[in-house]
Amino acid sequence: MKKIFFILTILPFICPSLSRADENRCVQIQIKPEIEYYSSYGKLNYDFSKNHQEVTALAKKHNLLETGMFASGLAIADIQWEVSLGTRGALLSTKEACIMPAKIKLFIGYTDPVIYIADHLKENSCEYEVVMRHEQTHQQINKTALEYFRPYFFKEIVKIADSIKPRYISKLTQTNVNEATQQLTQDYIDAISPLIEVFKNELKTEHSKLDNLDNYRMENLLCR
Repeated sequence: MKKIFFILTILPFICPSLSRADENRCVQIQIKPEIEYYSSYGKLNYDFSKNHQEVTALAKKHNLLETGMFASGLAIADIQWEVSLGTRGALLSTKEACIMPAKIKLFIGYTDPVIYIADHLKENSCEYEVVMRHEQTHQQINKTALEYFRPYFFKEIVKIADSIKPRYISKLTQTNVNEATQQLTQDYIDAISPLIEVFKNELKTEHSKLDNLDNYRMENLLCR
């Protein structure tokens, strides 16, 4: 899940060395936008209101359960990321300008982390404790993975900021400025999206260490 925002603030300034500006001149401008990166695991909630069939249906809806299997518990934490881009303009002439990032805000985290426990499980029973521990481990994986990836995300967004160049506009109008800002925002979306996919794949790998037949069999034996 992603949300994209862009904030446009034109702060014109004259660049004497760019008196004969063209698109290549914009590319040559060295920019160091301010970067603000933050994340959140969110507030974990527990839901004991659903029956066995409802928990199973929810697991299937989120593609967390193979065909023919049933779920007594479920852990969900949706990945959310947001990009907010503030821009400024460098006037090259009375009509021409370079539009460049001034501030980048990036959020990568989770929304609505929830553990579902089917209502047929009796609190403090062995099966209840096993299911609860299983789902809590899933949420701990989510939290630990996010903490582990934080420096990676920040390092990569710095590289992305260094690689994305200003946008040249030949006629300084609000429409052209907005379009250039949207294009810059899309540049960041395209560059960040693969990072999110890496994160998702790593999460999938870690969760699969719990959600496999061998581990299910072992957990089933704990209460016998």
